[in-house]
Amino acid sequence: MGVETGLQWTLKTLYPDGVPEFLGWSDSPMLSMVKKRDDFGGKEWKWAAHHGQPQNRSADALTAFSGNRQQVGKEFAITRVQNYSSYKIQRETVMASKKVGSDSYVDDLKNGIDGSMNQFMLDTYYDLFLDGSGVRGRIATSSGLSTTTVANDTVTLADITRAIYFEEGQVYVFSSDSGAAVSTTSLRGSSATVALAIAASSSDYAVVTKVNYITGVIQFDRDLTTITGAGGTVANGDYLYQNGDRGLKFKGLDSWCPSSDPSASDSFFGVNRSSNPVRLAGIRTSLVGGSIAEKVLDAIKVASIQGVNFPVMFMHPNRVQTITLELGAKQNLPVIDVKSYNMANVFFKGIVVHGHGRSVAVVSDRSCQLDVGWGFDPSKDFEIDSLGKVPEIITLNNGMMFQESDDAFRIRIGGYLQGRAATPKNIVRCNLAS
Repeated sequence: MGVETGLQWTLKTLYPDGVPEFLGWSDSPMLSMVKKRDDFGGKEWKWAAHHGQPQNRSADALTAFSGNRQQVGKEFAITRVQNYSSYKIQRETVMASKKVGSDSYVDDLKNGIDGSMNQFMLDTYYDLFLDGSGVRGRIATSSGLSTTTVANDTVTLADITRAIYFEEGQVYVFSSDSGAAVSTTSLRGSSATVALAIAASSSDYAVVTKVNYITGVIQFDRDLTTITGAGGTVANGDYLYQNGDRGLKFKGLDSWCPSSDPSASDSFFGVNRSSNPVRLAGIRTSLVGGSIAEKVLDAIKVASIQGVNFPVMFMHPNRVQTITLELGAKQNLPVIDVKSYNMANVFFKGIVVHGHGRSVAVVSDRSCQLDVGWGFDPSKDFEIDSLGKVPEIITLNNGMMFQESDDAFRIRIGGYLQGRAATPKNIVRCNLAS
């Protein structure tokens, strides 16, 4: 058995269906709970959102019967995005194990592929809450580029809770613009002249070397002030993107229910949602002042008026702590188990908030934005649609792995997917900022 054939056989043994196992379901509430479909075929998916019923009713028979007002709807032309990860194993490692009659490389292979799978799924998990622009963080405008190191290679994130998005070895590019359309944004450095989401040369990106998840401080492998050119120099307030992601990511909740009503020039999957910003782009609530619990009650009220009943609200752990203290000081805090709709025997604790004849379970999710609570029914209101299983091991050329120039095999992992709100008006965005 040749080395290539042996490696392929090992992969098929480890992953019979070509889909590595993700073990982080219990730590990823929203990813675990949202609906998933793998039948997203064709170039695009035409999805009609009927946001108005036929208005032919009248107390006058002639007026009612002669009308021809049909159901009002918009057709979203939903397209997929691509996402990839990979793992490399040296050919010499595989051969050495075979020659001594040992498959010792199998554990390393499995750990590497499972790690790449975990990276892919965590990326999807984070994207569920975001807007598809690819922004992973922003340099704080107050502290900005650190002057405490000679290399000037350190930044502090404006929102330190976003540090969970960062890992050692990740490659980042910088931009003054957070827009999702790559054609309208510019990268820092000389790559600004390239109409792509990637840096043109290594002089225009930086690699993460150190992450402090508590303080939100990120250290890179180079002096960031040397990233300069047509696109300008890295500065306080800049946005950080993983290289290759800018404007090409999964459309999460922040896209389907943006922080403000869509403008007159809105074009979201081919639909201008400004004609009916609630039924086509979700419900936004922003109670001025008040506690977190009062803001949730206000969201329940506003949603009820719109005929929307959401059973779950996802919230950042910092805000869940606040509402726990608020409610715990006033009553015996009711807590229930919220079941994952996809994984058997996976449950999440939810703090029950009662109001306006409704009960909502507030679930803590570390990937949620700090000052936003997302209310909806995960079993039907938002889902991940994909072409086949996501992710899966990609093999071509009759199953042979691609060989690298450094005498190694590259195991490719990928998927084609998109986020979709089945009924946009059922997504409730609650502003929790004080």
